[in-house]
Amino acid sequence: MQICRYAVLSCIHINKILIQINEEGKTGMKIKKRIMALTAILIAANILAGCSGKGDKGSGASSKAQQENGGSAAAQDSLQEGIKAGELKIGISMYNIENAFSASYKEKLQKSFEDIGCKAENIIIKDAAGSRDEQTNNVNEFISSGFDAIIIEPVKPSETENYVKQADAAGIPVIIINREPSYAEEGRWATEGIRAAYVGGDVEEAGKMLGNMIAAYSNKGDINGDGTVSYVLLQGDADIIDTGLKSDDCVKAIADAGLGREELFKIGVNYNRAAAKQAIIDVIAKFGDKAEVVFCADTEAALGAVEGAQEAGRSPGENIYIVAVNTTKETCSSISSGKLGGTLYENSTLQAQTAAESSISLINKKAVEARNAFGYTEVTKDNVSEILEQLKN
Repeated sequence: MQICRYAVLSCIHINKILIQINEEGKTGMKIKKRIMALTAILIAANILAGCSGKGDKGSGASSKAQQENGGSAAAQDSLQEGIKAGELKIGISMYNIENAFSASYKEKLQKSFEDIGCKAENIIIKDAAGSRDEQTNNVNEFISSGFDAIIIEPVKPSETENYVKQADAAGIPVIIINREPSYAEEGRWATEGIRAAYVGGDVEEAGKMLGNMIAAYSNKGDINGDGTVSYVLLQGDADIIDTGLKSDDCVKAIADAGLGREELFKIGVNYNRAAAKQAIIDVIAKFGDKAEVVFCADTEAALGAVEGAQEAGRSPGENIYIVAVNTTKETCSSISSGKLGGTLYENSTLQAQTAAESSISLINKKAVEARNAFGYTEVTKDNVSEILEQLKN
């Protein structure tokens, strides 16, 4: 193991002092012993640290400190091959920052790129505000301006193919976040060697987890005791792959619990709280107490469902159960009060870091997985305080 150059220089300097002190008698000898001890400590500390400022590469994972001080080892290795992060221009188009999850994700993306070494002024974040046309303008601007990488949270995931083709023709890598395109599109990136990747939740897992949360109730969601769980699906956008998958998996989970199931109503509320509220008011007006469970595509739909159920005279958490994908501080409060049965927590911090690191790898023309799907954590009364602390970070 090599001793740091600075440690050696320090030791030489201390030894010179010792020579002078030797001439001063007993007092000098006492000081000499102390300095010799200090020298030994200094050498040992530098040997252990390796004086490199890097962690153990053999660990296979970056520590929190490493991530906070410059990103993961993978990103740093890429940068060492000639790419200077401070010179990179990163374009980010968010779906709609009025959505709490997207707003939080945006901040974490900014931090993740800055941690890698990108300059804040070179990280351009635009809000598509739920408009496909606005997002198309965002992407076209990034391409025409010669950005080094583009991050897109798509308003319409079906548009992903067009965005990726345009960027690829210009030699610009693309990362799709949160709102997953089709598996066929992801497969095209892999087979054609296109520099693009998806980073987001594992939506195949989400629906089943929601169903399991309902099955965990003592009545397994069959509130009226008729042997059938009658449910409502508040979907997001029918254009998004995870909507249909969550619906199918929710139904399968209920069946696996040995219960009958009946879909009363299914509607896309476009992640809008007011639309979700009105949908539940209408459902209860039509079906009355038969409506037992509400599966929601995201937190805004869930919070709207709670408001709608209350306005319609129901007691969420008692005579109607509501669960949802994604977690915010507001949904944590609703879970604590018992109104929301539970949500699924996505680690958007880790996802943002992965998106940033994958961008650096693709800029360097290094291969990354076309689909980087992350699992969820169930959020219930049992762990809501812990999850809330994570959301504060």
